[in-house]
Amino acid sequence: MSQNNDDTGMTREGLAADNSADGQPPGVQDEALYRRTVQIEFAGTGSEYFRIWIVNVLLIIGTVGLYWPFAKARRLRYMHGNTFIDGHALGFHGDPWKMFRGFLLVAAMGLVYGASSRSLAGAVVAPILIGLLWPALWRASLQFRLANTSWRGLRFQFMGSLSNAYRAMLPLVLPWLLMIVTAAFLNNTHEMGDTVSAGMMTSYAVSSIVFGLMLPYGFYCIKNYQHSNYGYAQEQTRFLQGAKPFYVVGLKVFGLVLLMLLMLGAVLGGLFALGNAPGVLGFVLSLSYLVALSVVAAFFQTRLQNLVWSATETKSVKLNSDLEFRKYFGLTLRNWLLTALSLGLYRPFAVIAAAKMRLEAIQIDLPANIDDWVSAGASMQDASGEAAGDFFGVDVGL
Repeated sequence: MSQNNDDTGMTREGLAADNSADGQPPGVQDEALYRRTVQIEFAGTGSEYFRIWIVNVLLIIGTVGLYWPFAKARRLRYMHGNTFIDGHALGFHGDPWKMFRGFLLVAAMGLVYGASSRSLAGAVVAPILIGLLWPALWRASLQFRLANTSWRGLRFQFMGSLSNAYRAMLPLVLPWLLMIVTAAFLNNTHEMGDTVSAGMMTSYAVSSIVFGLMLPYGFYCIKNYQHSNYGYAQEQTRFLQGAKPFYVVGLKVFGLVLLMLLMLGAVLGGLFALGNAPGVLGFVLSLSYLVALSVVAAFFQTRLQNLVWSATETKSVKLNSDLEFRKYFGLTLRNWLLTALSLGLYRPFAVIAAAKMRLEAIQIDLPANIDDWVSAGASMQDASGEAAGDFFGVDVGL
């Protein structure tokens, strides 16, 4: 675009020449002048979403859970349709009948796992089969969700390979399998009335510790795989963060959990010392537990969102998240308290309020004019991503 004027009437070439005359590199100044930052806007309301939510709940109950994928499709259409980026809403185009296939597959896996856990062989084989299948299902779910999400009429894509999906899941799947299989042997020994050996107890303890130690690295591998493979037009995301910050967040969350447990213990000890009535004791303890849980949940969610999205970019787009812990903690505590007091009826209002705060904390730095590369992406995008998602029809969550 050779004659793009700014508010002063000076041409783009004139501005570049003027910057060059000041001794500043024209390319850098030109890029800075012709970029802008937009904030994601969310226009959903609790009252609108309540009507969708209550119908979904009733139909899920009435169909013994079979309506779940159709309810999910309605929810995603509403949430996407009220999420605006640069004045344009997202769109969700997933076919709920194809999502239903994925729902039946995952439900069948759950039933097989539950039934097989009654025998030692089943309790060992079933988790291994699920561990082998889950990365492929997870990747298919990512393909399906992205291929059926659009912005400005153009579909997103997920470009991650199947082999990398297995590599991303491996750090968590292996210690999880070790822990589950060890637990199965322990349970079988106990049911047979045999003495549980110290070696078996040690194996279970070691596998549990390894799983806990691998959790931050597993989160890193999963987020790295996801956030390195989102595509839109000719843009593909890259993830610029390493594993160390995930361990820092994990250690802080672990320390916060210990602190909350100590505080709960102090509250409980104080109440017993004062000899309060059981009703008062239960109320204060429940409220303290709710506050502690809100602190941990809000801290983890804010730190993880800011860490992940602020490290995600493409060659033309940079994202940043500044979700504040104090505000999100207050919202989380209020949402959980009102949901409990309303016996769950406040849930849709809580979902909308939390989604609005999380989404509107994200800013996107992008070129001032993206029409050219959006148009180019529309012309070059084929149906491969959509076909992959539609073929699997699996949606197990992102």
